Amino acid sequence: LKEQLQEFIKEEKKNFFHSNDSIVLKQAKFEINNYIYNINYRKIDKQLVKLQTQAIVKSIDRAGAIYVIRQEITHKVNKKIPNSLVDIDQPTIFEPITKEADITDPTIVSNAVTSIRK
Repeated sequence: LKEQLQEFIKEEKKNFFHSNDSIVLKQAKFEINNYIYNINYRKIDKQLVKLQTQAIVKSIDRAGAIYVIRQEITHKVNKKIPNSLVDIDQPTIFEPITKEADITDPTIVSNAVTSIRK
């Protein structure tokens, strides 16, 4: 694209610019189907490309390290708090309460009953 634009500029230079002007293509901007494209022409800074590549690699490595740590934490939590499945369809047998309640304070009993009803 750059070469084609430069060729066009060379051909049309005499119509738009002075013959002694030095024309350097630095940027092109165009739109296709409502998508805007900005192209900047410059020398590639190899050091910048190297730094950007290193940043991407570090980011990927960090994501992998986070995944490993999360897996370790999940494994430890599963050991401490075992998960079990409960068969809901299995009939549950409740034993009747025959003992006298240890809590006899009416306020506590009232609050407990109110909480249970929620």
